[in-house]
Amino acid sequence: SGSVGVNATSGFSIHTLTSGREIAVGTGATGACMVLNDLSSALFNTPHLRIGNDNTTGSYGAYSGTIAVGGSGISRPTLQLGLTTAGAISQTAPVAVSSLGLISGSGQNIVLMDSTNSVASLAGKSGGQFSFAGTGSLALASMTGGVPAVTLNGITASGAVTLISYGSITDSVASVPAVVAPSVALSAYSGIGSVSTPLKTQVSSLSATNSMTGDIQVINTGALTTGAVTNTGTTGKVSITTKSPLTIGAPLTAGGDIALTAGASGTGVLTDTLTINAAVTSSGGNIALSAGNGIVENAAVTPGSGKTVVRTASLNPPPACSSGYAWNGTACAPTLSTCTTDPSLPGCSGILPGLATCISVPATPGCSAVLPSIGAC
Repeated sequence: SGSVGVNATSGFSIHTLTSGREIAVGTGATGACMVLNDLSSALFNTPHLRIGNDNTTGSYGAYSGTIAVGGSGISRPTLQLGLTTAGAISQTAPVAVSSLGLISGSGQNIVLMDSTNSVASLAGKSGGQFSFAGTGSLALASMTGGVPAVTLNGITASGAVTLISYGSITDSVASVPAVVAPSVALSAYSGIGSVSTPLKTQVSSLSATNSMTGDIQVINTGALTTGAVTNTGTTGKVSITTKSPLTIGAPLTAGGDIALTAGASGTGVLTDTLTINAAVTSSGGNIALSAGNGIVENAAVTPGSGKTVVRTASLNPPPACSSGYAWNGTACAPTLSTCTTDPSLPGCSGILPGLATCISVPATPGCSAVLPSIGAC
């Protein structure tokens, strides 16, 4: 016990000597094997501080147990802080830092839901659920730091992800998805993603609410089913694109334009379907529905007064068919010419004219393969 001073201009890491021991962090925090109740620059003169160790192999020392932010919390607005553990991460007091990187162990949750948290940039990897709330705008980011060096690209979780921002939620992760999880629930006041930089996700289920200004702009990798999606701003837009397919599974509403896209994956792909299973409603904007293949509407699609719904389907180019075959919308089928030459080919029964037609109008194309020859007669 006691106080130590650290002067490390390139960063500093600290964890317990014995594996599995709990860590308490925050001014006035108590009740753990390791207690760090003063993270001021007077004691930790470093721009990058990593607390705990998530490495369970022991290759880099003991792995940490539960990390809890307590006391009156952490307030160091310029600090880049990492909390990493093989256990869970929780809080009873707020965190105010410049950037926050979080890692929890297999089956262990990260739950930092104090609405007064103030974190400009966030990244993490959770072996369970990942839940975070904060008072200002939140950028999902890429971060590298600690010993050994750990790189985090946005948020990856084995369980559900919940993000609540009383500002905006933006994407600062290059190239790869900023959220990778089974599901994500997003809530913001001033936008989720943007037209120029949509929020990139790789989830199976998404729900989102934006309450004041800005748009909801999301691009998802893989099949996606939506929960409730709402943008209550007067001109607030909703744009959801998947790669693909996309199913609207709960009511989706917006004040402004709505664009729903089951993205075209390429030539011959047949699964890029946009399915509307719940009402899609704009109070003041247009609605655009697009799909690589079909658009299936099992619920009402209602634009604003005087606005329109534009439907664009079959954006995937059809596959190349063999000579004598043509794409019929679902498969390569023999052409009439091919069936006239060889009426025994599979599929020709639906291509050639019927016997009654040929008796009535023998000159109908294809009837030479239907009517008996003179020799046969």
